[in-house]
Amino acid sequence: MHLVEVNSWRFKGGEKEGVSVIALVLESHIAIHTWPRYGYATIDVYTCGEQSDPVSAFRYIISQLKPKRYTINYSDRSYKIFL
Repeated sequence: MHLVEVNSWRFKGGEKEGVSVIALVLESHIAIHTWPRYGYATIDVYTCGEQSDPVSAFRYIISQLKPKRYTINYSDRSYKIFL
């Protein structure tokens, strides 16, 4: 994938405390949202095109963050029109 821009935000106070990071890639985006109070985070690697590999990107992020446990949910959002 081709990185275009990365932005991050820190939220303070109460249940909404955490960090959000959005990486804009030419093929779509990668988003990470954290909720430290709950020891929880989500990672969304959404890509388009046959050249990108969202599972490899997810595994790389996991290797860097080193969570105690994680779950992968994969959804193929492509479509084909059959006539």
